[in-house]
Amino acid sequence: MVQIIVILVIIWFLQMLRDLRKMWIRLDSHARIEKKFEILVNQKLLTRKRNSIFNFYGEIGSKNPQKVVLLQSGVHGGLELFAIEVLLDKIAKLDLEMLEEKRIKVIVIPIVNQYGFDNSKRTNENGVDLARNSGYITTHLNKIPFVVGWSFYNIFMIIPVLLTGKTWYNKGFNLQRETDTLMRLYRKNLRKYKDNFFCFDFHTGNTSGESRLFFQELYKQPHVSFINTLCSETSMHIEMIDYGTDGGFFEKVALDTGINFNAFTVELAVIAKYTHKKYVMRYFFHTVFEPTEKEYEQQKKEADKEIDNIFSSVI
Repeated sequence: MVQIIVILVIIWFLQMLRDLRKMWIRLDSHARIEKKFEILVNQKLLTRKRNSIFNFYGEIGSKNPQKVVLLQSGVHGGLELFAIEVLLDKIAKLDLEMLEEKRIKVIVIPIVNQYGFDNSKRTNENGVDLARNSGYITTHLNKIPFVVGWSFYNIFMIIPVLLTGKTWYNKGFNLQRETDTLMRLYRKNLRKYKDNFFCFDFHTGNTSGESRLFFQELYKQPHVSFINTLCSETSMHIEMIDYGTDGGFFEKVALDTGINFNAFTVELAVIAKYTHKKYVMRYFFHTVFEPTEKEYEQQKKEADKEIDNIFSSVI
């Protein structure tokens, strides 16, 4: 009995240390992001609607577009602040005259998961990973809402599963309001603009020293010209992925509409030199998705360059 109490106390103490570390490393990022939101709202590039599904939303550029580009981040809330900040900086630099001239509209949803952002969590208020909650797999193969292949690296990764019964990749049993709203927006624009509708979902990458762009394996005919253009202009690692096995919303929308969907997941690297030991330690301290102070400037410059290349290859 004494041993059990000691173990529980140690776990509690380690959790407390982790939470303190998490709060410390993210305070500065939150403060910067909030200031940038304030500036963009004042410039009327974004609108703020508190207590709505998406607190911040923007439609920038042509009122009568021939092409629409949707940029989103914050699907994983407060655990991926780096991607949110990079996207906000890109919005601030948009050439409005060029967008009007080329008849391009940019739709911006900088924080998809507002609850996760406000509470420094990866999931929404129901404990669901929105990137894997589409109603595609969740209505069929959700006996146990875990993602097959999720592996344990050490005891600290097992603890959350033992306490909550959920991994970070919990798909959920029901379609969440955030993913439902997103997919309605995707379908509306995809049916209207077809090949002239592009969607980019920005995340903070954590398992590589280089940024990665994923296009969906579901497509029979990936848009090779776009991929080739991007490959020639950036050092990003580009690969195919099938989020459909995890309930991805891009696959669900492509299946619903029967239209090839120009949708891409972008993981911006925050680790200058990846090592397994570094990853495990950051995972435990809940800072796996945030660059250290030394890495921040270097990785931010690279990410700014990469998102500029992505955008220029589309327009």
